[in-house]
Order: sequence, then C-alpha cells, then structure tokens
Amino acid sequence: MYPIRWGTPYILALLCSCILLVSACNVSHQQVPDHSAHFEPLLNGLEIYTSDQYGEAFRLLDSIYAAFPNPSPLDLSKKYYFKLDHYWLALKEPKMGNVYIDSILHVLADFRDDPACAKMYGLALLCRGDIFRDELKFSEAIAQYFEGRKYIQQSEDTCMFYEFDGRIAMVYYRQKKFTNALPYFQEAFESLYACTKDTFYRFHYQQGLLDNMGLCYRELNRHDSALFYYDSALHYIQQFEPVFKGMPERERNI
Repeated sequence: MYPIRWGTPYILALLCSCILLVSACNVSHQQVPDHSAHFEPLLNGLEIYTSDQYGEAFRLLDSIYAAFPNPSPLDLSKKYYFKLDHYWLALKEPKMGNVYIDSILHVLADFRDDPACAKMYGLALLCRGDIFRDELKFSEAIAQYFEGRKYIQQSEDTCMFYEFDGRIAMVYYRQKKFTNALPYFQEAFESLYACTKDTFYRFHYQQGLLDNMGLCYRELNRHDSALFYYDSALHYIQQFEPVFKGMPERERNI
C-alpha cells in the first residue's frame, strides 16, 4: 500500500469538505422565518366565512400569500392547515384532507428541527391519524399519533401536549374499550394544566374531557362515578365561564 501524499490538492479538498459539512449543519438547524404577525390576523379574519363561502375565502387566502414576498415553509404550512381545517375538520372530506396533510409534510420535511415547524408537522400527522380513526383503521391511527407526538414534544408547546393523550383516548372510546380510554382522558386533562398561554384553550378542552370521563363510566355501568364527572364538568364551567363573558368569539365555543 502506498502512503497518502498530503500535498496542496489534498489539503484544499479536505478544507472544502469541512466547509460544506459545516454549512450543511448550519442550514439544517437554521430557524425558519415566521411571519405570523402578518398572516395570523388575516387568517383569523377569514374565519367569518361560512362553509358555503369558502371558495371566496380560499381565493382571498391565495391572493394574500401571492402578495407576500417569499413566504417561508412555516408560513405555507399554516395556509395549508387553514384549508385542511375546512376540508377535513369542517366537511369531513378525507381525500382533500390528505391532500393538505401531504402538502404540510412536504413543505416542512427539511425543517423539522425548528420547534415551530415541528409543531405543525406533528399536528398534520395527528390529523392523518384522525382520518384513519374515523375510517375505523385504529392501528394506523395509533401509529400516526405516536409519530406525531414525537414532533409535538419537540415543539415545546405545552398547550399541544394534551393532543396525543386525548386522541388515543378517543380511539379506545370508539372501540368501546372504556377502561383503556379513561387513563388517557385523565392524562390529557392533567397535561392541560401546563397550558398557561391560552387559558380558553385549556378551559374548552378540560371541561369536555371531564364529560368524556363521565361517559366512559356510564358505559361501564359505574353510575356514581359518571355522575361525579358530569357534576365536575358542570361546576368547572360555572367556575370559569364568567372569565370569558363579553368575548363573542369565545362564548360561541362554550
């Protein structure tokens, strides 16, 4: 074997390789621009449109994005999620829902190290799990939920941590495995206490989780426990509902 000769060409090649490697590392961990201050008020304004007016809402949405110079992958994911929200969460159209889930996953695929991108990526996976769940493909749904949880946890958004447990609970509930569902409903309820930045989000889902636990106990013929959780849900609403009085956008969801 001949010895390696460390001449100038070898050194230059080595230096170039190192520079490329460092540059690649810097790109993969670069924070993705987030123009929420520009887009979120506009997206919120489009929520006044009813389901039969969403054609016009989508035209406005597309024109808003077309007028903005170089929207980031994160910005685009929020546009796709707005459309996903309509097609799947409102109309329950799985085919179109999957189209926009694929769009979110594609545009964010190279930016999953960014916490905000990880949140949207994980949320898209959870939505795909919901589609599988409603198609009664429970094994596929759970697989998507576990994959989505990985990114939700990476995002460090404490208000999103409940999403995994709540969805797993609903899979067991749909399978009539009420004993299995209960600890996940309870864990979802407890995890929402970590959500301090959006108190209405916490209120809205915690009262629903208390009611869901009551439904599980009713199905298990444990009526005393069911009444306890129904009563707890009612008291919870009575305690915190006054905080959101005078907020029409909140009162509609109580």
